[in-house]
Amino acid sequence: MGYLVAAVALAVSFGLIQRAAQRRRGHYFYVTGTNYAVAALVALAWVAVRSDWQASALTYWVGALNGVGFAVLIILQYFMLGQRGVGVTFALGSLALLAPITVSLVVFGEPADLVTLVGIALLVVAAPLIAYRRMPMLPAVRVGLYWAVVAGLLGFTAGTLISWKVINEVTPAADRGAFVLATFAGATVIAGLTLAIRRWSEGPGPPVRREGHAGALAWIPLPVVMGVGLGLCNVVQLWLFLAALREVPGAVAFPVHSAGTVLLITLAGWIVWRERHGPVTLVGIAAALAGLVLVNL
Repeated sequence: MGYLVAAVALAVSFGLIQRAAQRRRGHYFYVTGTNYAVAALVALAWVAVRSDWQASALTYWVGALNGVGFAVLIILQYFMLGQRGVGVTFALGSLALLAPITVSLVVFGEPADLVTLVGIALLVVAAPLIAYRRMPMLPAVRVGLYWAVVAGLLGFTAGTLISWKVINEVTPAADRGAFVLATFAGATVIAGLTLAIRRWSEGPGPPVRREGHAGALAWIPLPVVMGVGLGLCNVVQLWLFLAALREVPGAVAFPVHSAGTVLLITLAGWIVWRERHGPVTLVGIAAALAGLVLVNL
């Protein structure tokens, strides 16, 4: 259970660092780009140590596409974090769990009992409630853009989760390391292009020197420090969760990880950044928490 608690703690830390980077705006894409580069290097070391290079071409291609999805999600999350805060952003992302569940039921013919079906129904109901936002007197273009970001967040998260399900079903376990490496490598390339485009269109990024710090630490850019922390949270959380699955039944691990992460991130957003949500959104988050638990039982 210790591995599982640590995995949840790192998942929450990931969300909080990402939110802190978004609030600095100019730092955000430096932080997220560094995150993927660090994660790719760790994954490379993991594959090299285990000598798991001989994966199928399908594994590498699906992994690279998964990484593109990750990088696009980072952009969509930037806008959603600014509009609705960290709690709503991560609660919405968790609802994409419906996608791999649907693939499991329809494509792979996995059975579903009444409890699972009730959980699915709660997740379906939760989606519009969490995304709901009163937007009086706003131009139709801005309203449409908001809902386009919501749809993109759900769609790209669903795509990444489906890719994990497909890889798990059609490739051997030895290919997992190569898949993770290809994922973070693909995300690093797209994140680098995004950062280059932003620098070209908006000019130089934040200053390198960190005021108020003496010595060598002053010359380590804050986005790099935050990005390294984000990347380590990203990779170590995955390792801890896989380790937890070897000790804790999946029926316990998945609901604790998914629901615990959403609940703690929402509470952290409320305490740290004073994020407040209306009753409709709170009902949606509660329904999502209940659904996440039920579909994993």
